[in-house]
This record gives sequence, structure tokens and C-alpha cells, in this order.
Amino acid sequence: MDLLDQFITDSDMELKGHIQVFEAGIPCYDLIAEGNKVMVRFRVTGQHTGDLFGYPPTGNHVDYTGMIIFELADGMTVNHWTEADSVGMTQQISTPVMAE
Repeated sequence: MDLLDQFITDSDMELKGHIQVFEAGIPCYDLIAEGNKVMVRFRVTGQHTGDLFGYPPTGNHVDYTGMIIFELADGMTVNHWTEADSVGMTQQISTPVMAE
């Protein structure tokens, strides 16, 4: 959280929460950025080891991509927009229910 506080303003708690959720649920989230407006393509890959959006840990392997655009002011992230394959991620972390 200290690192997030260093680069993300309190006005963007949504981004802080997003990063915390993914670090807890799939601890392999990397991000590289520079400049005033930054587009980052990311790939999340790893094992589902923690609670993620209400899905308990399954141990399933997860692999999906997305993009984030950051707006920076005075060296801090003040806004962001995210596009990710949330359907694909959800399918990978959910355990299929067998029909009776």
C-alpha cells in the first residue's frame, strides 16, 4: 500500500483497490509506465490463490491480458481507464457446476 500511496492519489481509490484485489488473488501483476499519459498492456498469469471478486481460491491457473491508460499530474496517477478480459478471467477462476 505504501508504494501505491507514493504514485496514486487518494482521489483514485478505485485503482488502488483494483491493484490490491489482483495482488491478493493472483500475485503476479506487473506494471511499467512513464510519461504524462501512459497506456500499459498487462498480462496476468499465475495461480488463483486468494479470494477474488467473491470467488474463493481454486488453485486454477489464470492467464489473461488487458490495458490501462493512466493520466498523471505532478508525478501521481489522477485518473485511469481499464479494459481487460474480465469474462475470460472469471471463467478461469470459477469452478464449473455439474448439471444434475
